[in-house]
Amino acid sequence: TDTYRCATERLCVPCAYKICTFDVALDRAFTKAVHNARPETCPRFNRPASVESDSTSAAAAKDGTMGFRQGMSVLTVGDGDLTYSLAVARMILSQQPTTGRTSSSRLVATSYESKESLLRVYPNIQDTMDELESLGAT
Repeated sequence: TDTYRCATERLCVPCAYKICTFDVALDRAFTKAVHNARPETCPRFNRPASVESDSTSAAAAKDGTMGFRQGMSVLTVGDGDLTYSLAVARMILSQQPTTGRTSSSRLVATSYESKESLLRVYPNIQDTMDELESLGAT
């Protein structure tokens, strides 16, 4: 509901693109007039979320970044060298509280390339994959 409100009340372009699917071929006039924007241009980006009284951890202060809340799962799709996924993992997984052996949030990183192709094309990909795994991403 926060994304919907931001899109409709604040006329936030990144939030509007999140909640609507625009077919560039069919919505040519709209997509030319209103270009999509980077998520960090949303007025809510990096704004501290209201912290519940029982949640005082450092990770709770990060809640609200790009609409993320602790406990959510994140899927990155087609991230070529997985560095975007690593940046997201560092932001959401590195300081989150854990319960037992599992963390409260998840990140699943994907690439269109096979592992063999990634290893052949990107010289530092193994370091990136190792760090993603150490942070708990899959």
